[in-house]
Amino acid sequence: MTPLRRPAARRDFEIVVISALPLEAGAVAAFFDHHWGDDSPYGKAPGDRNAYSVGAVGHHNVVLAHMPGIGKASAAAVAADCRASFPNIKLAIVVGVCGAVPNSPNGDEILLGDVIISEGIFQYDFGRQLPERFVPKETLLDSLGRPNSEIRALLAKLKSDRKMLQDKMMSYLTAIQGKQDPDLAADYPGRAHDRLFVAAYHHIGTGTCQECGCNGPVVSRKRLEQDDLRPAIHFGLIASGDTVMKSAKDRNAIAKLKDIIGFEMEGAGVWDSFPCMAVIKGVCDYADSHKAKAWQRKTQIALEYSYWLRKTYTEISVFWVHASNTERFRQAYASIAQECQVPGYDDPKIDTLLLVKKWLEREDCGRWLMVIDNADDTEVFFSQQAEPIITGIPSPDGNLGRYLPECTNGAILVTTRNKQTGLRLTQGKGPIEIRKMDEDESGQLLRTILDEVDFAPEELSMLSSRLEYLPLALVQATAFIQENTTTIGDYLQLIDQSDQNLVDLLSEEFETVGRDSGAPRAVAETWILSFEQIQQQNAFAGEILSLMSLFDRQAIPSKFFPHYRQQQGGDPSGKIQLTKALGVLKAFSFVTEDKAHNLDMHRLVQLVTRKWLINKGTMQRFTGQALLAVSQAYPYGNFENRIVCGAYLPHVYAVLGSEDAGLEDERVARASLFYCVAGFFSYQGRWKDAEEFQLKAVKLRKAVLGDEHPDTLNGIANLASTYRNQGRWKEAEMLQVQVMDIRKQQP
Repeated sequence: MTPLRRPAARRDFEIVVISALPLEAGAVAAFFDHHWGDDSPYGKAPGDRNAYSVGAVGHHNVVLAHMPGIGKASAAAVAADCRASFPNIKLAIVVGVCGAVPNSPNGDEILLGDVIISEGIFQYDFGRQLPERFVPKETLLDSLGRPNSEIRALLAKLKSDRKMLQDKMMSYLTAIQGKQDPDLAADYPGRAHDRLFVAAYHHIGTGTCQECGCNGPVVSRKRLEQDDLRPAIHFGLIASGDTVMKSAKDRNAIAKLKDIIGFEMEGAGVWDSFPCMAVIKGVCDYADSHKAKAWQRKTQIALEYSYWLRKTYTEISVFWVHASNTERFRQAYASIAQECQVPGYDDPKIDTLLLVKKWLEREDCGRWLMVIDNADDTEVFFSQQAEPIITGIPSPDGNLGRYLPECTNGAILVTTRNKQTGLRLTQGKGPIEIRKMDEDESGQLLRTILDEVDFAPEELSMLSSRLEYLPLALVQATAFIQENTTTIGDYLQLIDQSDQNLVDLLSEEFETVGRDSGAPRAVAETWILSFEQIQQQNAFAGEILSLMSLFDRQAIPSKFFPHYRQQQGGDPSGKIQLTKALGVLKAFSFVTEDKAHNLDMHRLVQLVTRKWLINKGTMQRFTGQALLAVSQAYPYGNFENRIVCGAYLPHVYAVLGSEDAGLEDERVARASLFYCVAGFFSYQGRWKDAEEFQLKAVKLRKAVLGDEHPDTLNGIANLASTYRNQGRWKEAEMLQVQVMDIRKQQP
C-alpha cells in the first residue's frame, strides 16, 4: 500500500468517527494506520471545545472526535464544533453500543454481539404527549429524513455483499482475540449470557442479571442453537433518543410503529451537522430492563465494521500497564518483555524499562496500543529530580514518564483520576472527563478500595446513593472509613444525622494515590476552588450558583434569574448573558438542564456552595435575593396559575425556611409569598394550610405595611373566606366586619 501523505491542514480530513465512551475512542485510535497526533498539530476553529485525535485508515484521513458524555445534546455539540474545525467532512460515523430489537422486520433474529448499521434515524422521543399516548412528530420539517443518495448507495453496496463483510468481521475478531489483553478482550461471553426474557418479566435487582439471579421465562432463539455461531450484521432504521431504552413493552411498540431494529442515544444529535452519516453499533442488550456487562466489551467489534473502507488490515498489539505505583509499572514492563520475548529480557543486569521502551520504538515492532491504567500518582512519572537515563544501569524509582515510548507506530491511552498527571502524560491534550458513575461502577470502586473492610452489599448501594455516585466524594468517604477504623453503616449514620455533618465530612482532608501535595485535600475545598474560578470567569455565573443553592435543588426554573437580574439593575431580558452563565456552570458539571430549561444541582454541591457563601460572608445577601426572586415569580394561586404554582412550591418552602433578616423589602416579599401560596391552597381545598399561610401573611403585612394598608385588608378578607369555607361563620363574620369598617373610614 502506498504510504499516505500527511495532511497539510484540517480541510484535508473527510471522515470523522464520533465516539461517546473513552474505551471506544481508545480502540478507534489504536486502529489508525498512521497517527498524525492530537489537537495541537492542526489546531481548532475558535470556540471549538472538542478533543480530537487525527490519523489515517487505509487511504483516508480520519478525525476521531471524543465526546464528553453520552446523549443527543452532547453529540450535537460535538458535531457542530467538529463541522466548524473540519469543514470538508464528507462522512460521519457514530460508533458505540446499542440496544437491539430481538427480531428485525423481516424476521431475522438479532443476538447480543451482532452489529447494526443504520439506514436512517428515527427520533422517537420528539413529539407530543397526549393523555392516552405519546405521538412522535412525523412531518417533513420535524423528521430527520433519510440519508443522502451517496450514503444510500454505499449502504446498498454493503448489503449486497454482506457475506464478505461478515467474513471480514470474523477475521478482524480473530485477530483481536489473539492479541489483546484480557482487560480489553473481545472474547465471546458465551451463549449462556445471551438470554432474551419475555417482555413481561422485569429485572429483579440493580446489578447484572447474573448478579441478581434473573430466572424468568426465556424466549427460544434458533441462532443460538447453531454449532458455528457468528456475529451477524443487520441494516435498518435506528431509534435515537435522550433516554436509555429499558422497557421491553415500549421497545416493541416503537419497533412496530417504525420497523426499528435498534435503540441508541447519539445519532439524532449528529444528524443536523452531518446528514451524510452512518451509525454503526454493537448490540450489548435487548433494550429492556435486563443488562449484561459482558457484552459491552463487544464495542470493539462494532468499531471494526466502521472501517469497511479499510483495504488492508495490520494486527495491532495491545499492552496493559498497571501504573498505580512504581512496582506494578515495573511488573507490567517485565511481563511485556517476557511474553514478547524481547531480546535481552532474561539478562538480570538489563534495565527492563529501557529495554521495552526501545523495543516498542522500533518500526519492526509493528503497530501497538499501550494502556497506562490508574496513572494517578504524579510522582511515579515525574519526580522532582530527574536523573539521566544510563544504558545498562537499572532505573531508579520515579520518573517513569521518560520510559514511555515515543514513535509513530504506537499510541498511548492513559486512565487517571488525577487530571494533572493526565495532562502531563498527554503533553497538554484535554482529557475525556468521566463524571457521575452508575450504581454498578460506584459499587466496583468501593469494593476495590474497601477490600479489607467488612460490609453488606446494600451498604455500598446506600453509600453510593447518599453521595450521589460522585467519585471524589466516594473516595473521600472510604478514606475516612479506613483512617478511623469505622464501618460503612457508622458513616451512613453520620451523614444522615444532619446536613452539617455531611458538609463537615466533605471538608475532611484525605490522601489518595495521585493527589499532588499542593492540591486541595478535601472534596469541599476542591469544589470551592472551582467556585472561585467560576466567579472570576463569569461573575453572573457565580451569582446564579449562589442563588441556586438556596432554592430547592431540583427543577429550578430559569425564569427565576431574570427577576434577580432586574433586582441588581441589569437587563432582565439579557438571554445571552444568562445562557453564557449557565453554560459555565454546566461545563463544570455543577448543574444540569432539562428540555423545559429547568435546572438541577447535586445535593452535595448545593451544601458545599452554602458553605462557600458562609465563608465569604454573603449568605445573608443571597438568601434575601433568593426570597425576592421567588416572590416576584410566584403568581397568586388560582385555576389559571395552578400548574406554575405547583411547580414552584418546593422553592417557596426552601426560601421561606430561611431566617427573617428583618429587612423591609424582604419581609414584604415574604408576606406576598404567604398570601399567594395561601390562594393556591384554597384552590386545592387545603383549608388548614391556607389558613396557616394567610395568618402569617396578615401578621407580616400588619407589621410592615400597617393595619389599614390595602394588601393587609385583602389578606384579612381572604382569611375570612377560608373560615367561611370551613363553616366557622362567627370568625369569618368578625373579620369581614373589621375589613368593612376600615374601608368605610378610608377616603
